[in-house]
Amino acid sequence: MNRAIVATVAAAAVLLALSACTSGPTSAPIKPSASTSASAQPTEAEGSRANPLAIGREAKYSDKSMWKIGASGATLVRQGYIELPLHLGIDWDACREYSGAEQCEAGTSPAASLAVSYVAADGSSYSSADDASIDWLSVPALLSGADDVYPPLAEMSTSVIVSVPADKIAGGVWRIASQVASGVIFVESGL
Repeated sequence: MNRAIVATVAAAAVLLALSACTSGPTSAPIKPSASTSASAQPTEAEGSRANPLAIGREAKYSDKSMWKIGASGATLVRQGYIELPLHLGIDWDACREYSGAEQCEAGTSPAASLAVSYVAADGSSYSSADDASIDWLSVPALLSGADDVYPPLAEMSTSVIVSVPADKIAGGVWRIASQVASGVIFVESGL
């Protein structure tokens, strides 16, 4: 009887060894993890730094904003500064709903409402035009000098200028944020 048990154990060991040697990969497909699958990566929202708003398009940085923001053309590189041709649509209904009719009827300052800066590809940010050689008279309709706007004005064009070192201009985006509430939108520079 010992021989029968030994033979059975030996046969089982041989079968086990053979099955381990001959088994191949499983037929079930290997599912990539979310971190390795390109299709699983979230798409950045339009108006984010990774997916800035395209030139010629307008969007609000929040539903509560009265400003529809967009670049009306590519950023202009001037002597000592760069210039954003900025277009603003005005949503007076949103202004009345979130700020109150009385406040909206009293006028709104786009310069006091919006903070504009240029974010270089390396992440550095620039928000002032501090080059002494800038000919301020040659820059049309600066946002910083814009007067208050009143209903029923529906849109306006203006400019924003910022001094940026020449080696930081390429690949940057414009950042436009609310100075009175939360909200930010990034706009393509075209550079």
